[in-house]
Amino acid sequence: MKIVSHELYKGLWPEDAADETYFYSNEEMLAHPQVMEEAEVINIHPYMLKKDFLDMCQSVKWIQTPAAGVDGADLEEMKKRGILFANGTGNMSVSIAEDVFCKMMMYSRRMQEYVEAKKRHEWITFNQDPWMSVVGKDLYTKKLGLIGDGAIAVEIGKRAKAFEMEVYTYGLYNKDCPYWDHFFDTKEGLDTLLTECDYIVVVVPLNDATRHMINYDAFRKMKKDAMFLNAARGPIVVEEDLIRALKEGEIAAAALDVFEVEPLPKESKLWDLPNVFLTTHKAGAGDSWVKRLKQLYEENMAAYKAGKPLRNVIRYK
Repeated sequence: MKIVSHELYKGLWPEDAADETYFYSNEEMLAHPQVMEEAEVINIHPYMLKKDFLDMCQSVKWIQTPAAGVDGADLEEMKKRGILFANGTGNMSVSIAEDVFCKMMMYSRRMQEYVEAKKRHEWITFNQDPWMSVVGKDLYTKKLGLIGDGAIAVEIGKRAKAFEMEVYTYGLYNKDCPYWDHFFDTKEGLDTLLTECDYIVVVVPLNDATRHMINYDAFRKMKKDAMFLNAARGPIVVEEDLIRALKEGEIAAAALDVFEVEPLPKESKLWDLPNVFLTTHKAGAGDSWVKRLKQLYEENMAAYKAGKPLRNVIRYK
């Protein structure tokens, strides 16, 4: 059995899994058509999985990707070829969940104002009496809305319970998760979530049903003091509608890790909005995902060799 893995994962992929294992960059894969033609297993990023690349891989039976989102892959072509396809869902869920709470608390406790005051050497009191003041918001008892019910949503919900938040979840599959207080699977339910929650977090995959699902109409339904967070994919949100909602006060703040165009263009208005927290698609870049991905690779390779079901297999439509 021949295996080809992207070189970035050389330290994580089980090297003794096959007689021949090759670690290539994307360019090196394209430069070695004979090896790719004979590879039975390939570990690669989803955006490479287009028809032209798949045409090179005549012997492939299983493709593993480290990514959770597979919107860049040609799933129809992979389905036609009967390729077993597994993704990395869940590996970055802990990191992303912690990133979401970091941003929620940066906003709720007005941390950016303290950061700016420190630069000025200013002891700020927010014009309040030092003994009788309410400066920030606690997460305690606030309503958290999760649009999505997968692994990331579960990790966010788990942490929300530690803060004694009330969790509203909109999804399709995971109705019985113990971290949900309310679960919705209808448009009316989604509207309830948008209307009632203080913090709204998008964690759904990008597909035809979710593309631009969060538009100006959705923002108008949110509370004026709501915070919106996108930890999924940029095109789920109509970016111009978000900018308009922030400028017009339809929502109080936004925290974004993903964008319609990446890198975010320098001329984007999002850079200069004071009520926006930006990160550069690094919400999942904590240190826990490395160990979790290595474990997934090892478990799936053992299962594949034993003829048993793999974890995180993509269900083709």
